[in-house]
Amino acid sequence: MENFAKTVRQTINPDELQIWAAKMISKTPPDRYVEYSDISTNAPPKGLQELMADGTITVWPAGLSYNAVLVYARGGGFGAWGFTVGASTNNCGFGHTQEHWTNGIWFWTE
Repeated sequence: MENFAKTVRQTINPDELQIWAAKMISKTPPDRYVEYSDISTNAPPKGLQELMADGTITVWPAGLSYNAVLVYARGGGFGAWGFTVGASTNNCGFGHTQEHWTNGIWFWTE
């Protein structure tokens, strides 16, 4: 996770990522959460396009209030890792290890 987090921090602007994620979440109806949708054409922030070739992006409900988070995940049966992007109050519930990056953005691994 540490190398992945370092790469993301060096290539993606967190403010742009949050703005883009909020837009993708708002365009995803709640009944379509957790379904992969082709969001690669929706102008992701610089740096994220390259990551999208090796991972998936989905929208998940988060917490009891059913707020949503955008989840980037990669890996497979022997482990997965990625990041979540949500509201500034978002606390990551993915994986067994989480690392906070900035307001509402967390790295995770399992």
